[in-house]
Amino acid sequence: MGSEDYELVAEPTAVMPSRSFRQLVAGDQHLCGIDAATGETVCWGCVLARPARFVKRLGAGAEAYASEKPLAVAGGHNFTQLSIGSHHACGVTAEKATFCWGSNRDFQLGVSNVGQSNVPLPVDGGLLFESISADDTHTCGVLLNASGVCFGLTGDGAAWCAGSNWMGGLGNDLESSTGDSAELVAVHGGLQVSSLVSGNDFTCGLLRSDNATANQTVYCWGDNVGGVMGDYRRCVNSSDPGLPTGDAANGCPVAADYRALHPVPVFPDFQFSLLSAGEQGTIAAQVCGIAAGTRQGQLYCWGSNSYGQLAAGLEAEDVYYLEPQLAQSEPPTNRFTSVSVGAQHVCAIAVDGTLFCAGNNEDGRLGIQDSLNFSTKLLPVAGGRTWAAVNAGNVHTCAIDAETRAAYCWG
Repeated sequence: MGSEDYELVAEPTAVMPSRSFRQLVAGDQHLCGIDAATGETVCWGCVLARPARFVKRLGAGAEAYASEKPLAVAGGHNFTQLSIGSHHACGVTAEKATFCWGSNRDFQLGVSNVGQSNVPLPVDGGLLFESISADDTHTCGVLLNASGVCFGLTGDGAAWCAGSNWMGGLGNDLESSTGDSAELVAVHGGLQVSSLVSGNDFTCGLLRSDNATANQTVYCWGDNVGGVMGDYRRCVNSSDPGLPTGDAANGCPVAADYRALHPVPVFPDFQFSLLSAGEQGTIAAQVCGIAAGTRQGQLYCWGSNSYGQLAAGLEAEDVYYLEPQLAQSEPPTNRFTSVSVGAQHVCAIAVDGTLFCAGNNEDGRLGIQDSLNFSTKLLPVAGGRTWAAVNAGNVHTCAIDAETRAAYCWG
């Protein structure tokens, strides 16, 4: 957490009080942030325990395998948005250029002929992006202007991806890893989205509308791990994986793997203004969203609930919930402005700036200063501060104080 003290902390603890932050993103065992005063991007944290898998994820140069202090990301790029995966990170500059660094084992950096990079590399193709979303083995982005590019797409907000296509995570309508790509590929169908979130081998996006205040439908593609795409199932044995099938329809056995090789609408009766996704390796995942329309500001979650991370007050068990579950909090609140999903926990900021967390409390990642093993409802984070932003990592959480823009972390 930016210091040499490696003891677990169960409440918000100041990180580098001399700095203020515009954005913080939490990865597997490292963090990156954009300094609010200087615009400088810094990263800190540690590598995996196994030397054979050391990955230079901090982007700060040849020797930057790990640091307990923030290191400036090389290149002096003026990033306005960051996204961090398990072993890589990407940033979008003020000029909408995209750079990535870290592991490129599955081509998730969007560059070819590089195993890993200790400095930011420009994504191949020179495309301009509004935003980027990085996860374990793939990266997706919202294109700034797609006029004249592949498939004849035009207009703003086209979705492009690069990296591993295991389980259809790139949404390019190709089977499994046969579609792995070091080059950015357009998501099939020319889906126009306002934002994207990525989990392990799946991606979800909010359908773009010309009306900025309009309700936005969720589309997802890739692996339906944990039921993140609800009961809108795709069977690998179907003659057309893009068509909905039942458990036994079209020769699909009950135990078949379900996935979508291209974007499909999810929960058409729900609209959302913001999404966040998380996963537990390859066995479970969950998605949460801030609702729009008649459910304005309410928090809904679906997918795995093994530690109560859906925050719906449901029994914590290995059950996948295939419909959005309304989050519950103590004390009760029903309006949220921000949400972030970690591996087994979720945190959300209410309209009054109060930060709540639910799910697995191992390592103190909920920040509730309590010995609870887990919580099935959202509980307020200790300290009584008001918060501007939150980012849930693997076993830790970080947030930005609304008044000072100072960074706090726990877990």
